[in-house]
Amino acid sequence: MNKTINTPDLLTRLSQVRALVLDVDGILTDGRLHFTEQGEEHKVFHSRDGHGIKMAQKIGIEVAIISGRASPALRHRAENLGITHCLIGVKDKGAALESLAQTLGISLQAC
Repeated sequence: MNKTINTPDLLTRLSQVRALVLDVDGILTDGRLHFTEQGEEHKVFHSRDGHGIKMAQKIGIEVAIISGRASPALRHRAENLGITHCLIGVKDKGAALESLAQTLGISLQAC
């Protein structure tokens, strides 16, 4: 079933979005954790997510990542996508989101 959602209220609300703030595990990955025998963590990212992020950036939406896990793979992926706000190893994601919104000069509703 293909339904088009284009109510005036939704379109108005979407036009006010200024930032897309994402978690990683289960959002940009499938949620599985892969470890080598040496204990190094590997993450698998989907290219379609990267394409969507690039599309959002192209229309002026600031894309940011807030993750509780510290991961070199994540840092590398963020750099490849041009994501400048990549907060890793965050214990309080709510506080990090509030701080990020303040840094970007936008309301939480615009995230």
